[in-house]
Amino acid sequence: MTHQNESEQPTGPRGLRRLREKAGLDRAVVLTLFTRAWQAIAGAISLLLIAKFFPPETQGFYYTFSSLLGRLWCRASRLSFGFGLAGSLLVWGAVLILNELGVAFASRVLGPLPTALFLGAQALMQFSGFFAIYLRAHAREPFVFMGVSSCLLIGALVFVFGGRYGPTAAAAVFLAVVGLYVVPMSIAIWSRRRAEWQRA
Repeated sequence: MTHQNESEQPTGPRGLRRLREKAGLDRAVVLTLFTRAWQAIAGAISLLLIAKFFPPETQGFYYTFSSLLGRLWCRASRLSFGFGLAGSLLVWGAVLILNELGVAFASRVLGPLPTALFLGAQALMQFSGFFAIYLRAHAREPFVFMGVSSCLLIGALVFVFGGRYGPTAAAAVFLAVVGLYVVPMSIAIWSRRRAEWQRA
């Protein structure tokens, strides 16, 4: 009985793994790239659909319904950030304990350092999101350019540095972009628009 050559076997998950290995990309890097790409595409499509099919009154209701308003904004933001930070610490603690105990499952997840970097970046993303929530409650969307540009920047840097140096580098550039670009831009946009809209 003749055996089918390895190159003639149907491409499936094994073929995708080989393609990823030839490109020099880590699995975590690939997943991060897909996540950022999906966020950029989905966000742009949502904005276009809302602007095209929703009348102004409905747009205002849409954004207001999904946002925190007025006096509750600060308190709710603090509570949300606190819970998110606590959850991040629990996740990082679990990863650290698994690695210290030498549990086999620990080899299937990121190590303590890249996990801490990703969780730190996610905490900063949540922090910047509070400013977007405040402004979107006014039925406006001033974060389109910043959101799309940050997704493209993160995707490109993760592809370059993550593919070359691994998941720790991918997590580091993710944290750097969020901390040095996303958060300062969010605060600047919030301060400027808030002052303009209060004067109007």
